[in-house]
Amino acid sequence: VTKLRDVKLPDKLTYVSNFCFEECPELKSVSLGANITHVGSRAFARCKKLQFVDLNEGLLGIGEYAFDECSALDTLYIPPSVVNIHPHAFKGCRNLVIQCEEESYAHMYAQKYRHNYQLV
Repeated sequence: VTKLRDVKLPDKLTYVSNFCFEECPELKSVSLGANITHVGSRAFARCKKLQFVDLNEGLLGIGEYAFDECSALDTLYIPPSVVNIHPHAFKGCRNLVIQCEEESYAHMYAQKYRHNYQLV
């Protein structure tokens, strides 16, 4: 069990691997490096205290159950560069409001899977 609270991933990374931070009980915030293109399956699943995630422009995809049961996550801006979000990427995020650009993939995703969303 890790005591990580705040994580800033370096720009040299291009991928957040599957299960990378799964079940980090104290993780509260994550900032992705500028060159990350994909968040893997279950990368942040069951991080129940995760409140803030800074997704980088240039991110292309969010994997299956990537943020599963991140119950403290209430808002998340998804940049327009994202063109693939697994249908179950945010399963169990009951309070989540997806912030997105109009007509973006995230906007279509939020509508299709009935997530609360806010256009920015």
